[in-house]
Amino acid sequence: MTVRRVPGAGRDEQNSAYGPATPALHICLSMIAFPSFGTGVDRVLTAPHSPAVRRGRNFPRALGLVVLVAAAGCARTGPSAGTRSDLQPPPRVRFVPDTARYRVASHLRVEQELGNQPQVSRLSLVYLLSVALAPGSSPGELKAEITVDSVARYEGVGAVSQASERARGLRFTGILLPTGELRDLQGANSADPLLGEIVRDVREFFPRLPAAGVASGDSWTDTTEQEITSGDVPLTMHSVAAHLVGERIEEAAGPVLPIRTLTRYTFSGAGRQGGQEFSVEGSGRRHTIEYLSLEGRYRGLVAADTSEFTIAVAATGLTIPGRQFRADTVKALP
Repeated sequence: MTVRRVPGAGRDEQNSAYGPATPALHICLSMIAFPSFGTGVDRVLTAPHSPAVRRGRNFPRALGLVVLVAAAGCARTGPSAGTRSDLQPPPRVRFVPDTARYRVASHLRVEQELGNQPQVSRLSLVYLLSVALAPGSSPGELKAEITVDSVARYEGVGAVSQASERARGLRFTGILLPTGELRDLQGANSADPLLGEIVRDVREFFPRLPAAGVASGDSWTDTTEQEITSGDVPLTMHSVAAHLVGERIEEAAGPVLPIRTLTRYTFSGAGRQGGQEFSVEGSGRRHTIEYLSLEGRYRGLVAADTSEFTIAVAATGLTIPGRQFRADTVKALP
């Protein structure tokens, strides 16, 4: 992964950050709820990482440095007033062994127009996770164990009270790589809507990082192409995510680094329901800020996702436009 260090990155210079997420498509021609772009995504890298291009305050910052160096050169006596060799690069942050509990919350709203009649569906999911990371067999790798402690809230189409009990105690194991990917993930893999949502979240729970870690001012871009199945509908999703690491932020639990990501994505696919063929196309953008402590502990995220889509029924020529809004939070508990 290529990482481009950008000097002088300040909090007020950065775009919001965003990361892609996996759609959960539930197709019903009388009420169609399109892909839920949540906290997780099966990212498949199809192009080398390329550095994001940033402009703006870098120029005046560089000009100020030239003036400072010139003034130092005019001093008549004494040692030089600070040289580049005196400046130490900021330490790079990598994942470390840890035990923590998290509150994960997702709220989804889907709006569709069927025969000029607006229809709205909602989904809310709140649950608690316990995460244990221990040293792995290879340098930089960590053994991960993730357990669903409880489901505090589950509301939406098809949601039933028994779903919470089925989810309680779900346990996942895998290897956390320095890049944030969970390799060899073992655990529940169910068609149950609730369990499926949690599985997707767990698979992409940790932020994606360069293998060497991150430091303030780093920026990079991921381009992905993925083939997924959502609600029995095969979809192709293409996304471009631009990441930027901000300056440290002081919080009550200790300083953190914010990783801001803006993801722009498109998706398309086709399927059949009730003997009728249909196709779907859409696009959206996701804004994400993920937080890492300076020691390398994951502290959580906030994210907002908005997309628009159109479903076309071939036999009737019917088109169904729709919009989707999603908000996600992950918070480390004391």
